Amino acid sequence: EAVLKIKASSPLVVYGRRGRGKSAGLGMAAALLLQRTGGTVLVTSPSQEASQQIFASALKFLGAGIAKQLGPYDVRVGKHGRLIFVSPTLLATRPRHQLKECFLIVDEAAGFPVNFIA
Repeated sequence: EAVLKIKASSPLVVYGRRGRGKSAGLGMAAALLLQRTGGTVLVTSPSQEASQQIFASALKFLGAGIAKQLGPYDVRVGKHGRLIFVSPTLLATRPRHQLKECFLIVDEAAGFPVNFIA
């Protein structure tokens, strides 16, 4: 629910020790965003495999009747809702105006240089 209250361009930092459910919680938050906004949720991390839990949790939360999985890291909800992995390299080269309409989840942020996150 905290994710849904965020104002545009405001970061929300989720931190905790390993194995505490951060990625699973982000997956549920992504599912809620998809259901309520029908927008695009981009996920990036040092590798696709590092984000697997986000996608698994989102799919579990949404259920098979709502979500359509087009690939291991590409989930559709309704006509416009999309949860998709974007590599850090591709994300860094994408024009900022393309990202304004998206929610961005950075998973395993400790694996990135500080200037990438800023």
